[in-house]
Amino acid sequence: NVNIGEEEDQTSPVIEFGSRFSLDMTKDIEFFFDYTVKIVNEESGKSLHHLESGFDIELINDFDLNIKTIIDRIEQPTPNEEGIEPEKNDVLLIFGVKYSF
Repeated sequence: NVNIGEEEDQTSPVIEFGSRFSLDMTKDIEFFFDYTVKIVNEESGKSLHHLESGFDIELINDFDLNIKTIIDRIEQPTPNEEGIEPEKNDVLLIFGVKYSF
């Protein structure tokens, strides 16, 4: 939601930069790191950051454990209709079990 009289949608030119890295630490553990930043206009947040990092761990047979942290950041978030600016950062910690067949 946005302030009264403001557009609900914003369009902006964008420049995107990113980096991706992975490392097989052992034959059963892989570390990964992905980061992107999008440079946009001020109405769209100025810069949008996205980071994913974690481990893929091969457990037994066809089962894998995935531990991942995701961080999203908006440099200048748009205040809502009450004028309250949301948090700049969203952080998730995810644990997952995957079965491959």
